[in-house]
Amino acid sequence: MATVDSRTKISIDELVEGTVISGYVTPDGQLILVTRGGAEINAGNVGSQQPVGDQWIPTLTYVPGDVVSYAGALWKCLFESLGEPPSLVTRSWLRLSGEVTETWAERDPYFNGDDVDAAWDYTIKTGIPVVSFTSVTGEFESGDKALKIQLGPSESQRLYAKEENIVQGGDVITVVVRARLLSTNLDARMSASLTQNDETDTPVLGKPGSVETAAAGVALALTTSWETYVFEITSAETKPRAIMNLVCSTTVTGGATFLIDSIRIFRDVAEESGGGGAGYFFEQVITTATNPWIHVHGRGNKGVTVYTEDALGDEVEGNVSYPDNNTVQVDWFFDMTGTFRVFI
Repeated sequence: MATVDSRTKISIDELVEGTVISGYVTPDGQLILVTRGGAEINAGNVGSQQPVGDQWIPTLTYVPGDVVSYAGALWKCLFESLGEPPSLVTRSWLRLSGEVTETWAERDPYFNGDDVDAAWDYTIKTGIPVVSFTSVTGEFESGDKALKIQLGPSESQRLYAKEENIVQGGDVITVVVRARLLSTNLDARMSASLTQNDETDTPVLGKPGSVETAAAGVALALTTSWETYVFEITSAETKPRAIMNLVCSTTVTGGATFLIDSIRIFRDVAEESGGGGAGYFFEQVITTATNPWIHVHGRGNKGVTVYTEDALGDEVEGNVSYPDNNTVQVDWFFDMTGTFRVFI
């Protein structure tokens, strides 16, 4: 039984379902669950004192009774587990509450939070690039900062999402990047890929069993204007554990400074949609009064839905047009600030 606000005889299942969002373990081994409203539930002794309700940590060994959060749900360990994501290796984990997130987790896609390093890691592939976060006016488009990557000639920088995600063969992963160059170099390019591995092993480039699945098409050349770059990656069969990679590169002719304002990732489940790329979503906060608002989505069709808000957050409607199959435009009677969203 659990005790909440002096109430007893409440089953833990009733309390956990749809209400618990985090938790922790006391020094004497009591599991305390925290509800959306902030109430704390004493769920009894769980033995081991691993982080409970915190994000699953691949380097920790969990034992039966440990509870963690992963992919939008709380999980209880059934058998000793090391490096086995709960939603991927269900023989070792039991889901307690919540639904497993189908879309890829978006942890601070605009790099505006206090813990941006928790969302992305940086692995130098060649050369000695400098990776930092910038809050300099003009070096970010929305929010208050952006990722800044300084490359010399013939250098490249690989960015990878810190958290693994689950995929099945045929899923389409869409990566939407808002970026520009600070320095002019028409040979500065960006590409994307998935590193995938088997159910029981972490995806790491060069590791046995790992494969790299590249985005369709070629690397895209960046310009000095803020643009939206879209990459679609069809996941490989029998490799369910995946990490998204983004690669910035230059040629021998010169270096470049890349600015990345946001990285958003969407998973289109193959069995539900046939791999058609549905679920694409773009959002831009227009901080400088502009007319018209233009978004190049690169999807090759006009089947998009547009939602616009003014600077006060009220829905407004402009004249929506489609200059071509890859572009949507909203015209106003005067220059506007606000929020521009595109759904496909």
